[in-house]
Amino acid sequence: MEAMERMQKEMIERIAKIIASEGLTQSEFAESICTGNATITHILSGRNRVSLDVITKILTAYPKYNTDWLIQGKGEIYKQPVQTSIFDVLGEPQPEAESGNQVEPSASVTTPLSSDSEPAEPQQANTQPISQTQPQTPAIEPQKVVERFAAGSSEIKQIVVLYTDGTFAAYNRQ
Repeated sequence: MEAMERMQKEMIERIAKIIASEGLTQSEFAESICTGNATITHILSGRNRVSLDVITKILTAYPKYNTDWLIQGKGEIYKQPVQTSIFDVLGEPQPEAESGNQVEPSASVTTPLSSDSEPAEPQQANTQPISQTQPQTPAIEPQKVVERFAAGSSEIKQIVVLYTDGTFAAYNRQ
């Protein structure tokens, strides 16, 4: 029983560290994780134990914190992102082909571009699911994109934002 109490106290300290790291008051933190202020107050005072529901709410509201660190005190406080390409915005490594090259992005959806050369104005977002059966686009080398943009050799005609739910928004130059 003594080990459980020690683990509980250590978890309370880690929650307090998250609150301090975020620069929040207890009530602001409670609101940010969609729970009552009394719940957080009782947990931090040691009156109530930290429930799985509260842990889940914390990790949902603050996904940058390491789950193992919060629950067990193991590892680093923050998740260590692994970004292997500009398409890997979630920090999940992309699988590699047998040749060692990166696998190309799974799909790309484009909208016809306007030939006018007026200043860019975003159009209404064209949000729709991305089909996984469309032809794959060639891999883009981020450094070349940056160099080309910095050199001013071409104008941007379209920006496509891919969302994790499988939708996208295309912004075209009019």
